Amino acid sequence: MLNTYLKIRRWEAHFDVRRPLAGLPEPQLVVEEIQETASYRIAPRDSEGSQISITLSGPGVLRVGAEDCEIPPGSAFLHNHNDPATTYFYRPGGREPWRFLWIAFNGAEETVSDLNRRYGYLFPAGELIPILAGFRQGQARSSVEPLTALAGARLVYRLLEKLTAGREEPFFGTPAGRLATA
Repeated sequence: MLNTYLKIRRWEAHFDVRRPLAGLPEPQLVVEEIQETASYRIAPRDSEGSQISITLSGPGVLRVGAEDCEIPPGSAFLHNHNDPATTYFYRPGGREPWRFLWIAFNGAEETVSDLNRRYGYLFPAGELIPILAGFRQGQARSSVEPLTALAGARLVYRLLEKLTAGREEPFFGTPAGRLATA
């Protein structure tokens, strides 16, 4: 099992958050992964935590309830690990490997649930790819990234903000927003 596990991960960076602070989200792990077998399927897990996954190439599918959604290159999905509505998998009959980046984090489950209710599960990846790919350390397959608690929370919030960019109504352009800044 361990050898198979290592073959599908091109690289991974573990976050070592120093002295975590209660109430702040904490990044755990960022991975570039490749899957190409029809048996690859990740169902809801009995664990806390959330994840953003971004398709780089190949066929990935996100199932939300009974609806299957292709996750084309440049697209991302956001979900909680224990969300009973979500499963993701390599598309049966896919002709090329599914290559994707993902980041797992803890402590933002309520926020992720609210974002899923408000905006759905699929998003354009936008600026997330270079942010996550930037954690790769040269040719190393595994590395550790030390972060303070506030830097870890800032990373998670920055990713969520960029993920939902364009979905929020601009507040400062509204009459109430102009009044608030006057």
